[in-house]
Amino acid sequence: MPDVRTVPFAPAHLRSMRIQPRQRTFLDFVPAELAEQLADKPSITVIDGEEPLLCGGVIEMWPGRALCWAYFAEGIRERMIAVVRAARRFIQDNAPARLEMDVERDHEEGHRLAPLLGFRLETECMPNYYPNGNAASLYVRIRV
Repeated sequence: MPDVRTVPFAPAHLRSMRIQPRQRTFLDFVPAELAEQLADKPSITVIDGEEPLLCGGVIEMWPGRALCWAYFAEGIRERMIAVVRAARRFIQDNAPARLEMDVERDHEEGHRLAPLLGFRLETECMPNYYPNGNAASLYVRIRV
């Protein structure tokens, strides 16, 4: 039986995670110094036993606006409901007035996940958004 729970994010969680294949190349843009900085921001790790399933958090751009970041482990499958519930609780407790989430344009699972976390599509296509040249869609969660 899964023992899915939330703990404070630590850079070691991200280093030990078996990140889903489509996010692995983006990990190159998270040097150790940045991971340490992310640990000082509102952030969590969702784990099952000792296995990190999700590392994520929010980065404030200015008061009232923040960006959401997250890395997912591969093979979450039957634990995804628990992971989504934990992420939704974290977002509920830490979201500013405007929280943004970008999703690779062709990442079907990401587009299904965004509404489950309370986001709505704001911008369908942002060309050349990622370092690899891929386009993104922008989702937003507005607190009124």
